Amino acid sequence: MTRLSLSVILIGLLTACGQTNKEKSEAKNKGLNLDGYWILTNYIDKILETKSIAPQSSQRLTWDVIVFKFENDTIKTHGLIMESKYPASQKIESLTLIKGMAGSYNLVYNDLDRTIVANDIEGNDTINYIFRKIHKHEEKLVADIDGKAFFQQLEHNLYHLFINQIISGTYHPIVNYNNVNTIELLTDGTTSGFKNYNKYSIHDFFGTLHPFSDDAIMFEDSTKEVSGLGPPDYVEYYKWEFKQDTLILTKYETKDHERFTVGHKQYKLVKQNKNRH
Repeated sequence: MTRLSLSVILIGLLTACGQTNKEKSEAKNKGLNLDGYWILTNYIDKILETKSIAPQSSQRLTWDVIVFKFENDTIKTHGLIMESKYPASQKIESLTLIKGMAGSYNLVYNDLDRTIVANDIEGNDTINYIFRKIHKHEEKLVADIDGKAFFQQLEHNLYHLFINQIISGTYHPIVNYNNVNTIELLTDGTTSGFKNYNKYSIHDFFGTLHPFSDDAIMFEDSTKEVSGLGPPDYVEYYKWEFKQDTLILTKYETKDHERFTVGHKQYKLVKQNKNRH
């Protein structure tokens, strides 16, 4: 056999292999529709599972992407701080490269569990981020988020999710506390039973201003007149955390009302029923 004949055979084999791999890649894409909204399980699912917002909000990719919309040849991302648009490829091994605030992340479609995985290409962020397609009953989470500045509407939607699914309800004190009875935390942000406070809100960690390192709930007495002089005496801030059905409130302390540290005053209450609407 001549060298020329051998070369022709080798070239033919390599070409065939290349075509086979290409065909396999294309075959995986046949009938695959990625269009629609995808949510970051490390963030939304984990918050609902652990009943805690702060730890999930510290993951780097969340600043840029907690939800994205795959539409034709574009991926529109929505994060806790930023929003962006990226060109989308039909190659499942590299759908797009997200160049975010904390690194560059490659998006890969996982055909086994029908998820999209994001990894830091530089290896500085070792978290394996997993996105899943949004379910029909979750569509209200992404209602009206397109065309709104940054996280404006997304924050509103997720805030109500966290209030409805985690916070709101009826809580009974484990022991007797002064000025604390059965506490009602309603979905509309009103409250009763905790001292003289009639309103509450939680810190959701959107944006860049975060005076709390842990989850925080604010209780407010809206009947008091705000003088604007001296430290506010109509609000108190507490770290909140759940141990199964027990809500633990630990008072935050501050000297300048700009940064808060967890103090020692604590209340423990057991959730009595499902969220009230």
